[in-house]
Amino acid sequence: MILFCNLIILLQGNAMGQPDSFSVMFYNVENLFDTIDSPLNDDEFLPSGTRRWGSWRYWTKLNSIYKVIVSGNEWSIPGIIGLCEVENQAVVNDLIRNTYLSRHPYKAVYAGGKDERGIGVAILADTS
Repeated sequence: MILFCNLIILLQGNAMGQPDSFSVMFYNVENLFDTIDSPLNDDEFLPSGTRRWGSWRYWTKLNSIYKVIVSGNEWSIPGIIGLCEVENQAVVNDLIRNTYLSRHPYKAVYAGGKDERGIGVAILADTS
């Protein structure tokens, strides 16, 4: 509920001048973890972990995610994107600030879940 309310706040004031339509996308990004050790159970996704999750793999995954997002609707950017299996706000920020998505005014809200691995969900909203 809090995540939904935050989305409404992000979109507030943007109703005037909106295009006639926009798309909404939901994407299970499957284990979007950074390479930083956190207190939760993410040891598998560390450079020394079983998946050898280093910087190169992390940035490759982020760039692959943005490519799926932009290709999902005939190369037009969705107005709202829901993501699941995201570790934290920092990885969402990396996605919207350090990939092609940075060319669009996305704002993001992250909500952690009760998953033992410490993953949650995020909503990205194009505020233009």
